[in-house]
Order: sequence, then C-alpha cells, then structure tokens
Amino acid sequence: MVAWWSVVVVTALAGEPRVLVDADAVRVLVGAEVAVDEALADLEAHAWSDAARQLHALVEAGGGADLRVLEAIARYEEGDLRQAAEVVRAARAVAPDHPRLRVVEGLVLADQGRGREALGLLEEAARTDDAWSVGHALLTLGLVHADLGAIEAAREVWTQASRLPDVGARAAAQLDTLGRGASADLIAQVVDALRHGRAAQAEALVRTAPVSTRDRLHASIATAMIERTSGRAGTARSRLEQVVREAGAQGLLRERVAARLELADVLVAEGALREAAAVLDEAEAELAGTSFRLRRLDVLAARVRLSLRAEDARAATRALEALQASSDGLVHAQAAARALELEGLVARAAGDAGGALRTLGRARSAWSSLGYLTDAARVAVEEERTAACVDGLEPPRDAQRAALAAAGVPAARLSLVRGEACGLRGATAAALEAFARAVREAEAPGGAEVGAQAAERTRAVLRGLGHGAPAVAALDAEALQQAPALHARWEASRSAYTEGRAHFEARRYAEARGLLAQAARGFAELREEELAATARLAEGWAAYNEGVEAADEAALRLFALARDRGAEAGAADLELLARVAEARTLARAGRDGAAEALRQAATAAEAAGRADLAARCRADLEALR
Repeated sequence: MVAWWSVVVVTALAGEPRVLVDADAVRVLVGAEVAVDEALADLEAHAWSDAARQLHALVEAGGGADLRVLEAIARYEEGDLRQAAEVVRAARAVAPDHPRLRVVEGLVLADQGRGREALGLLEEAARTDDAWSVGHALLTLGLVHADLGAIEAAREVWTQASRLPDVGARAAAQLDTLGRGASADLIAQVVDALRHGRAAQAEALVRTAPVSTRDRLHASIATAMIERTSGRAGTARSRLEQVVREAGAQGLLRERVAARLELADVLVAEGALREAAAVLDEAEAELAGTSFRLRRLDVLAARVRLSLRAEDARAATRALEALQASSDGLVHAQAAARALELEGLVARAAGDAGGALRTLGRARSAWSSLGYLTDAARVAVEEERTAACVDGLEPPRDAQRAALAAAGVPAARLSLVRGEACGLRGATAAALEAFARAVREAEAPGGAEVGAQAAERTRAVLRGLGHGAPAVAALDAEALQQAPALHARWEASRSAYTEGRAHFEARRYAEARGLLAQAARGFAELREEELAATARLAEGWAAYNEGVEAADEAALRLFALARDRGAEAGAADLELLARVAEARTLARAGRDGAAEALRQAATAAEAAGRADLAARCRADLEALR
C-alpha cells in the first residue's frame, strides 16, 4: 500500500508553514499573537492534534478562511477525516472560492474514495495563480488518477508538478515509484524486508514513533504482517481487528481496507477460510461506489488466492474472470503482471500444467521488467512447483535462478520446492535428490534458513523410506547432501535381506546365510542398528538350519555362528537350539570336550523348560560312557 497522502501536504508544512497564512494579519484580526505562534509551531513540529485544537480556537475567535484551511489540514494529517470534512464544509460557507480550500477538500474526498468528485475541484485549483495550490493540486490529482488506475494520467500530472519548485521533489519521487515499484511507505518497506527474510529489519522499521493516528494505524498493520509471518497469527488478528475499528471511527477508508486485506491473509494462515471470505466481502462492500479501483482489484485478487488455498479450482476460475473483467481497459503494468501470475496459478489448479508454466514465465518476465524483483522470484519458485516431476515439462532454470539471485533469494529455494512438488507427485527418489541438493546449495551465504528446511525434509523422506529414526537423526549436513547415495546403499542392504529371506523360505540355507550376512554388514555401516540386528538374527537361523544338514566339521562352525547370533540378539530359543546341536555334533564326531558340552546343554535346556532337548543331551552323554 502506497502512502499517497504523505506527499500532498507534509512537505509544505514542515518546510515553510507561513506560506499558507499571513500570520501578522491573523494576529491583528483576532488579537491572539501567542496562539497563532503556538499553532504554527505545532504545525512545524507535526503535532497535528495540538495544532488542530489551537487553530479551531482561533477560528472560533473570528479567524478567516486561511485559518480554516490550516485547521482542515491539521485534522487531515491527524488522521481524522470526519473532522477534516466538517471543517472543510464550514470553511466553504465562508470562502467557497478559496483555491487552497479546494485542494484540501479534494484531498479529503480522495481519501474518502470520492476521487471523481475531487477531480473538478483539483483541476480548478491547478488553474489558479496561487503557487501552493497549483503544486499540491497536481500532486493530489496524481493520487486520484492512480486510485482510478489511470497510471499514465498520474504520470502526466506528476511530471508537470516535478517542474515546480515547492513540490518538485515529491512529484519526482512519485514518478520514480511508478517506474520502479518502490515506495518509502512503512508498510511497503516491511513487506519488502519480510520477502527477503529480514525479520529484524522489518521489526526495526515499525519501532519508529508514530506522529499521527494514521501513522499509528500503519505501524499496527505493518506489525501484524511481521506477527503473521513469524507464526503469531492470533496476535496479528487481534491487532488488525482493532485497526479496522479505529480506522472506521476516523473515516480512514484506505487504512480500513488495507487492514481487512491483511486480516484475510491472517485468517487464511489460520485455516479460517470462511471467515477470510467474509472479511473480503466486507472490504468489497466498503469499496463499492468509491474511486479506489485498484483496491477493488486487490480484493478480487485476494479472492483468487483464497480459492486456490481452498483447492477449489472452479471458484478460483470464477474469481479470476471477475478480476479480469474489472481490469478491462486498465493500463497498469503491475496489475497486469499480477493477473498473469494468478492466471498461471489457476491454470495449474485446473490441471493444465503446461499452460500454467507458460503463463507464469510471462508473469516472471513482467515483474522483472518492472523492477519488482521479489515478485519475479516468487513466480520463479511457482514455475518450479508447477513443472517439477511432470513428464515433458522443464522450467527455464537459468531464468529462474537469475530471478532469485536478483532478489537475494538463495538458489536452494528452487531445489527445496522441487523436492516438495516431486514428493506430492509420488516421485520419492526425485524428491530426495532435490532436497539433498538444497542442503548442499544452502551452504552459500544467506541459505541457512532454507538449509534447515531442506535438512528436515531430507530426513523426513529417509524416514518415510524405512530408514531408522536414530540413524537419520545422526546424519550431519555433509551426509544429508549424499542422501541419494546413502539410500542406494540402504536399498542394496534391504534387497540382500529380502533375497536372503526368500532363499531361507526355499531351504537354500547357504545362499540365505551369505545374503543375510551381507545385509547385516550394510545396515551396520549405515548405523541402522535395529535392521542390522534383525539381519544378523536371520543369518543365525540360516546358519543353524544349514548346519543341521552339513557334515560335522562345517556343522560345528555353523552352530557356533548361530549360537553367537542368538546370544547377540537375545534370542534364547536360537541360542539354545544351536548349543544343543553343537554339543551333540561334538559327541557324534568324538571330539574332546563333548561330555562337558552335553552336560551344559542339558542344564540350559532344563532351565528353559525344554525337557525334550535335555533328554537328548543326556542320552548322548550316556552313550559316551
């Protein structure tokens, strides 16, 4: 939101207030020298409320039209349009043809959304020989034309004003705004800081002490933006609802609608989509019949975004059509770029990814040509979200990266978004590769926040693929950058385990044991201790079953392996079976120590409640005697 009102009056008052009134004549007229000096001092200090009070007293004491004009200006700058309008009406009864009164009245009408009524007054004032009236009438005419969306008309009158000594600098600043999309307005500065991730800068901006009610409301709206982007939606909501009430009481329609639009964004962030729609209804009703054409387009654009957020492609299409119809005949480059962006997003929601990509590319180019770098970067990100993992589509990566670099956005953002989009489209491997790339790219300056997000997304994908949570948590940034290769090793271990189990079920125990041992080693290298333990236990069972069918020498080695694996895994049944089999094989082979091995195995079997195994061991022991 551009603070057009700040260019119309403040410079003249702050720099040379006495050009507006013959102070000596006023002192003679009302006999109130001290009061006049105090009022003028308050105007110079921008103490609008004090100035308004002093000037009103002077008017009541018999002051003329000049003092009434000053009071109207003070009331306006104070942020009380209702009182300013009352003062203007009273002044017109006294001096209906006062040129400066026409300017102030035109300014009040413009801020009330009655710009068409203001045009005649301002054009009359611009034709007078009063230098102050001419300059400020032209500034305010530019404001009205801009409100109506007549950008070239605004450019023409501001160009004319830029040649005048009193207002030239302010007019030139407005022309610069039209050319670059820049603004010195507090809210615009906060938006830009937040778009660049500079939260501390945004917070510093709103700490400037407000001078008037209008300034305070602007600071509140800007603060609410910061609160919304930092996750404090509830606080932002309460603040904005208060702004809506205060702005309504003061007749400040611009601020009231601006607060409603931000409130709608807050409600969307909270997921309160119906409430957001109701707020937009209220804003649209307030704008009906006003000259705030661009603000009405803002509301319609917000409806498109709201429908997209609700994943209602049909409603989004209808809202876009309403926006395009209301923009008919409008020559406004920024509005055109926004419409292109929304058209691309709606096309994507409707399933036309190819059309969406083409339209978003045009939108990015449009924003870039206007100097709206953060907007161009935002669209570049949406291009990636549109084309990622869609067969036959490839976004213009060089142009995307150039747009992000120009706006100071880390290139890792594109990879992060690609990963998210691929994940939603079921392309898990591509998502993992994109997230890992984002972790690597985020090591560049300014990428810390994106890097943290990418790291968490990488870990989430690995967990979803079956990796153990402890192993994933232990991965550092360097390891996460190699996530695809790491997962390939994990997959190889899992394949070895799966194939080994298949051999086991087919009673090919030797093949099973080799594959299960391979799986166990692979999982252990990846710090997947639980999976490694499972594979080692399966290896032990394969070794036991292989040993049952093997010759004595080989059987002894296999049973010892099975016993060890059972002990490692805490599998008492495998450990006991392997111990009994090993002892009986020693006895059958006539090996030394067989008797002691049988006694220990029999004792262990009895302790485990396996009388059958114990009996076999004791029978073998008896045979040895």
